[in-house]
Amino acid sequence: MCVAGSGPSAGDACETSSVTLEADSHEDTVFDMDAQGCTVPSGARASCSRSSASGSVGGFPNGSCTARCPTMGAIGGAAICGATLPSGFNECIGAGKPFTECLANATPAFRRRCDSANACGDDYVCAGVANAPKGGGACMPPCFIFQARVDGHQVP
Repeated sequence: MCVAGSGPSAGDACETSSVTLEADSHEDTVFDMDAQGCTVPSGARASCSRSSASGSVGGFPNGSCTARCPTMGAIGGAAICGATLPSGFNECIGAGKPFTECLANATPAFRRRCDSANACGDDYVCAGVANAPKGGGACMPPCFIFQARVDGHQVP
């Protein structure tokens, strides 16, 4: 996967790894996983939301560069301030609790911005963000969009 030459920015992949490719795909392994440093529109140092770290909500293939931001819908360059799922979100949804309850403690964080002129990368969807400009949103894995989930949780 390619990442901008200046390093990952909001919403970009930020994990590197190596993968073995075996004749039996069940034998493939991932090793040497590492998180890269990244920045957000203000130039401030951000963090890599790891794809499989313990306690992580996961869902971002190859991680996602992110940092807190002040106001949902605020735009900074190619980023937008959108929701970060709270710790325990997947367990909450898996327990059949309402989406709004599971998302209650979400915090604002920078994500890659999308609209009709700026599409999301492979395996991502452009999700609406509160207070975003009309027609704009944030690139999110489809499993974060409750209407796209197929794990049987209750949709209000």
